[in-house]
Amino acid sequence: MFLQMSVTGTVLIFFIILLRLFTLNRLPKKMFMLLWDIALLRLLLPVSLPIPRGIFAPATKMADNGLHMFTAGQTLPSPVPAGRSGACFETALSQAAFPWLSFLYLSGVILLLTVFAVSYLKERRNIQDALPLPKEIEADLRQIVSLPKRVRILISDRLSTPLAYGILSPRIVLSKIFAAAEQAQLRYVLTHELVHIKRADNLQKLLMYAAVCLHWFNPAVWIMYVLFNRDMELACDEKVIAILGEKSKKDYALTLVALAGHQRHPILFSTEFGKNAVKERIVAIMKYKKATLFSIIIAVLSLGTAITVFAQNETSGADKTLTESSSQTIEGGEDAVSNLLYSFTHSENFSEYTQFGLYFDISANHLMYEGDIVTYFHDETAPQVYTHITDNVPEGIASVGIVVTRNADYEILALEKVDMPDSADNITAENPAASVDIPAASAEQLE
Repeated sequence: MFLQMSVTGTVLIFFIILLRLFTLNRLPKKMFMLLWDIALLRLLLPVSLPIPRGIFAPATKMADNGLHMFTAGQTLPSPVPAGRSGACFETALSQAAFPWLSFLYLSGVILLLTVFAVSYLKERRNIQDALPLPKEIEADLRQIVSLPKRVRILISDRLSTPLAYGILSPRIVLSKIFAAAEQAQLRYVLTHELVHIKRADNLQKLLMYAAVCLHWFNPAVWIMYVLFNRDMELACDEKVIAILGEKSKKDYALTLVALAGHQRHPILFSTEFGKNAVKERIVAIMKYKKATLFSIIIAVLSLGTAITVFAQNETSGADKTLTESSSQTIEGGEDAVSNLLYSFTHSENFSEYTQFGLYFDISANHLMYEGDIVTYFHDETAPQVYTHITDNVPEGIASVGIVVTRNADYEILALEKVDMPDSADNITAENPAASVDIPAASAEQLE
């Protein structure tokens, strides 16, 4: 599921990038932040919505096929049907088929968490050294902009540009250089930082860092990280102009330029009124126009499209689990069988079998047990519910039958070797849930 989240998130990220490329100054900036929020949720939440199929399904399948090219030459514990490589690769990791990849991934996560933690503590130390403004000056500032009482105003000589800090106890920290600025500039700055606070942008930045730490191996997430921060400032600028009026565009842009020249280093965990793609921000400010009906319609359609990234993208019945309570025999071609076997080996309960030595050899395309091909597999998983798989192999190839024994609570006790009966119907005559005949492999496949 994790790699599927990363793949579908990547598809949505590139959708947003393309939309941004052609419509950045034509659509509301707030819409782009909402799109980034949807992508962020896709990267962080392993959930799906009750949507049968999303518009991103074809692109997601192409991305999965790219993973298939990577996994095609690997020895995985399960088959790799087209479009399922991401989940297959993830299963391989979870079953320690690639312990070094798991180690590499966790090392990357720990390294990034350490870097962000050190940066956070450094910024926090600088901001904690900030001092409260004299009551008279603070009262004057609160007359310029109506600030909630919970928002404190501080001043620091360690900062080069004003910023908003904190989530539950927000603070606006003014740099000492800017404390004596003109009233109009102070109004722009305070309004800008107040918008950040009201939108909980600092919380969104923390969630963005969490996504980067978890998906550090995905280049698209790093691109999202850059554009996410840029669009956050663009959306904030747009809101400030909407509040103060279009006549303030020129003076607001000049204030931005003046403050950008003072910035010495980027701020990671706070929102600042500084040098963040200044040219792009100024162009967006000067081109600001109120949203039109057409732009609102496009924005709504774009958001609706983005939400389908959470679609379940259900496929044909061949991809459904083998274990069902209906009495039927499932038949199909080689591709259908491969998908059914894929579903079985990727079911939540398959790990129970692997603990007892059952596994899938992708090079031979057979279930295996203690080095022998499993010619048939039979398990009563619940009262009158069976999982039954039959296989055919050339004569002279070592094979074995497996029957799963369970206790009264249907917990697995052991996998027992048995001889292949004359007819598979002897096994499934009562109520077979699924009987799958797997085509025999050639001698070359078994070597």
